[in-house]
Amino acid sequence: MIAAIGFMLVTLLYDIGYGNAQRPEWMMQSRTYPALNATSAALSKVIAERRAEARAAESASVKQDAPDAAAK
Repeated sequence: MIAAIGFMLVTLLYDIGYGNAQRPEWMMQSRTYPALNATSAALSKVIAERRAEARAAESASVKQDAPDAAAK
């Protein structure tokens, strides 16, 4: 997990610095690149799904509280 988060951080910084340029050959040829790339992609997907669920729950909570506030 720590390696995947570290990999995500390194790739994020690289992408910020170099934009859409292809990643360095040494990074793509490393033995751990496919596993770390897949893990970080899956982790990013889970985080995005959880954030969407949290936003939906917050929105539903605000909508439920709105009629109560209007009645007071």
